[in-house]
Formats: sequence, structure tokens, C-alpha cells
Amino acid sequence: MPQLGYAFCILPSPISYQTNNVPHIGWSIPLTIFATGFILFALSFPTSPTSFPDPFFRIWISRAYKANHGSDSLTFDNEGRFRPQMFEDIFTKYDTSQKGGLTWDDVTEFLKGQRQVWDIFGWVATWFEWTVTYQLIAPEDGILRKEDIRGVFDGSIFFKKAEQHRLKQMRVGQKDNTQKKKR
Repeated sequence: MPQLGYAFCILPSPISYQTNNVPHIGWSIPLTIFATGFILFALSFPTSPTSFPDPFFRIWISRAYKANHGSDSLTFDNEGRFRPQMFEDIFTKYDTSQKGGLTWDDVTEFLKGQRQVWDIFGWVATWFEWTVTYQLIAPEDGILRKEDIRGVFDGSIFFKKAEQHRLKQMRVGQKDNTQKKKR
């Protein structure tokens, strides 16, 4: 039996997993529901071990390489292996002012540079992925740092964002308690 993805083996549905955990990074409920539906719908069928879509929209991690699409960053090969040189090449080519990351304009140029002819699904998928990445990282200075983007590729950014959100919630809670005591 193929390996199930992160925590899917202990939860009844990946939908409940994602809708319960995505808000921990600070996203709103509507955005969480949209992102969950889009991601699970898009990745479940290509990674399914059968010819039929998975009724629970599970993502089969052992088959994740089958969800590759055209017009992407090419940082993963067709078997799902990370290629660090391709990742570095993104910054070498598109971080023209050597600011240590990419602005949204740089990302737009990068997406245009990666387009393959008539790959409309790939264009949309890649645009969605990078838009979500930009929103997830939400840099104050408008620059997506290389380390943060690398964190999206290896998954560590989600733990970092969850911790940042938790600390922010604690600060807000402490501020509220201080204001209540002053009254």
C-alpha cells in the first residue's frame, strides 16, 4: 500500500487536517477553505494510486512527483528530487539589483521567463503557487528572501509562520489583559 501523506493516516480526511491547521499560520477561514479545496482537488487525482480520484482528496506523498506541471521553476525534477542549482539560478537571473531576494516585479518576470508554449494550466498553477507564496511570506519590504522561499520548498516556512502567528496572538492577548487591568 502506498504511503499516505503528512498526518493523513491518523485523520479521517485531509480536508479536516488542512482546515484545522492552515489558520495556525494566520490565514482567514474563507482563504483557508479556498486554499484547502484548490490544493487538495488539484493534487489528489494526479497522486492517486488508482485510475479514479480519491473520494477523500488525499495527497499520496509517495506519488507527489506525478503532480509536476509545466511552466514551473524546475527546482524539482520529474522524480521529485530538489535541484539546488536550479533554485540558485532563479536568484542569479532575476535578482538583478542584488537585494537578496525577489520583489513581486521580479517574480512576474520569472514567471514570464518560465512559461512554456500553450501550457495554460502550467501558467495558472505556477502563478497561483507564487501568489500564495508571496501572500504567505508577506514581506514588509516587498522582497521575498531566498531563505524564506527555500522554506516554502522544504516545508519549514509553515512552522516558522505558525510560531510567528502564535507569538503575535500572545502579544495581542497580553495587550488586551493590560488594557483590562487599567480600567
